[in-house]
Amino acid sequence: MYDVFVKKFLIILFSLSILVKSAPDDGRFAHSSAVINNQFYIMGGQVNSPQIVSNDVFYLDLSQSFNLQNPSWIDITKSSGMPFANSWASSAVSGDGILMFGGYTWSLNSRTPDNSENTLCLFNTTTKQWSIPAVNGKPPTRRKDMKIISDNTNNFYIYSGIQLNDDTQWFLDMYMLDFSGLNWELTQMNNAPTFPRADYTATMLPSGIIVYIGGRTSVVQDGLLLESELNITQLTLFDTKDATWYPMVTNGVMIDNRRSHSAVLTSDGRIIIYGGVKGNNSLAAMPQLAVLDTTTTSYTWSVPIISTQTVPLLAFHTADLYGDYMIVAFGNVTNGVTPPTQMSSNIYMLDTKNYSWITSYSSNLNISMHHDHNSIGLIMGLICAGVVIIVIFGVLGALLYKRYKGQGKETVIATPGSSLFENAEEGGNVRDSYVSASARLSNITDNNRNSANTESSMISQSRPTSTTYDNNLSPPPPYVSLNISRPSSPYTTQTSYTGIGGIGPKNPPYGSRN
Repeated sequence: MYDVFVKKFLIILFSLSILVKSAPDDGRFAHSSAVINNQFYIMGGQVNSPQIVSNDVFYLDLSQSFNLQNPSWIDITKSSGMPFANSWASSAVSGDGILMFGGYTWSLNSRTPDNSENTLCLFNTTTKQWSIPAVNGKPPTRRKDMKIISDNTNNFYIYSGIQLNDDTQWFLDMYMLDFSGLNWELTQMNNAPTFPRADYTATMLPSGIIVYIGGRTSVVQDGLLLESELNITQLTLFDTKDATWYPMVTNGVMIDNRRSHSAVLTSDGRIIIYGGVKGNNSLAAMPQLAVLDTTTTSYTWSVPIISTQTVPLLAFHTADLYGDYMIVAFGNVTNGVTPPTQMSSNIYMLDTKNYSWITSYSSNLNISMHHDHNSIGLIMGLICAGVVIIVIFGVLGALLYKRYKGQGKETVIATPGSSLFENAEEGGNVRDSYVSASARLSNITDNNRNSANTESSMISQSRPTSTTYDNNLSPPPPYVSLNISRPSSPYTTQTSYTGIGGIGPKNPPYGSRN
């Protein structure tokens, strides 16, 4: 009887260990994420020891409340049919789908690397199924350490990055995917930077301008490939309307240069960055959280006071915006003294209104906040419209009343000194006061309308007027070897490889996760 009990216990324990190992909230980094239709998705990435490329697909239902220490993940890995295991890719939302491009991929059937050039796949959030769309045109060369980003016309942009199998091959091109016609095009750029970029963030403003922040670049000197972090106070902007690059020197506080950080755009024009590492030892870039105001003529950096600090220093994580919340997910846990040695298995949520990290998420609170924001504008608009209508009807009513009173009376010419002249003069003054009041109110309404238009244009920030690059906008010499290159081939053993953050896959080929 005792032996039977022990066997059952061991079977249960073994089952639990398998469940824990394959749980979707394992520590991971280099994954992809997206928020769409009240759902927060996590896809792929590299997971805990043994470090393997994952084909995980799971999501959180943001219409439901949950505690961030124990979120209710919904795992759809087996049913979604992700075509390959994937890490170091980039994703963007398209309608009801999530488009994912690039990175390392691994065949789930043959357990061998997928070397196809077209690493574009689409996840349908309605059917919860993956597919590989048939795309026209020549696709971009397969790459990593880049971002894919979309505008409001369903065009997707991919800039720069590094070739998968050759860390000495950096790209200076930009490709656009016309998703409506599923067609790749090589973008002919104007005033383009002369240096490549990787491990950056790309943020699309409502005006169609892409803001590129941070990252690293490379240059060949004396036959050696040397790398340098880009100056985070000197940005490059790309206007998708005319394919032109513009330099932007920022104002405000000084913050550390960084790579492998995240960025989200709030509805009022703030770009909030989080995390990242710097230097040869991949130490935490400080401060971890900073805000770029894009509504000013020269974008301005600031560092808000955080009311609560429960989030570790991170890199190779993801960040997405849902309403007023920034969702930070997984990544490498970094510090300011030594390189990172562990992965995060948690998500964190920042209230972007008051810069506080929350521990419990309430769906009702988030919905009410959006309702309140929309209601304030609606109420103010109704009040202004109501005042204007009341005054207009008041003026018309007064004029009609006086005209009605005057009907049926004899026509009399008012002469100076008569009571009729005095009454007419008084009536004229009254009418003048009504007209003056109406004109003043009209001016106030026009001023408010102009003010609203000005605010809207500020939030969608126009591009800089100058296209001239300052000398300081070039990668800052002297160049130094950051010692952060990935393996020249992800599919051959390299014992000397140390991944970024110190915890990358040290002995490819990678395994795949079922």
